[in-house]
Amino acid sequence: MKRNRIVIAVMVCALALFMWSSWQIVKQRSVRPPAHVPVLTDSDAAPADGLPALRGRMSPAFTLRDLNGRKTSLSDYRGKAVLINFWATWCAPCGVELPWFVQLRKQYAAQGFEILGIDEDEPEDRKNVPAFSQKVGLNYPVLYSDDAVDKAYNCCDYYPMSIYVGRDGRVVEETGGLGTREEIEANIRKALATPASAPS
Repeated sequence: MKRNRIVIAVMVCALALFMWSSWQIVKQRSVRPPAHVPVLTDSDAAPADGLPALRGRMSPAFTLRDLNGRKTSLSDYRGKAVLINFWATWCAPCGVELPWFVQLRKQYAAQGFEILGIDEDEPEDRKNVPAFSQKVGLNYPVLYSDDAVDKAYNCCDYYPMSIYVGRDGRVVEETGGLGTREEIEANIRKALATPASAPS
């Protein structure tokens, strides 16, 4: 009799563990980003062939709508150093970078620096972006991406993804995954150090 009770107790524990594990799997899947999009942290490194081959080339032109529906073009910032950041609300490493961007824009805006945040959330999830942006305190334009921009920038093999554009419109650096604040600031300085117009 005692042995039967032990067997039953073990079976109950095993069933409970199975149910708990199944629930955790379902829970994780409900918040997981699209399976085809890797999210890199600062401990990961994006392989060179996984990044868009834009460095040294003119940054592709685009016009996108912001959170209020107004059109914003990259050409509106001609002569400025621009950080184009591809991000999404579900991307945890992106959430680490955003406060840094807010601070760095305050620090370098007077020198001719701007940030354009390009949101990559699915269309049905975009309703959450304005409140998210306000909560984080984003102090720069946030634009909704489209297929043409994603194709032009080969976005996105990795999130977050950042393109640093010099004053002359050429891409000086491109990164995939979460770097450090110091690395981001160094890339901003590199973009600011470029001439104000493309060489003829």
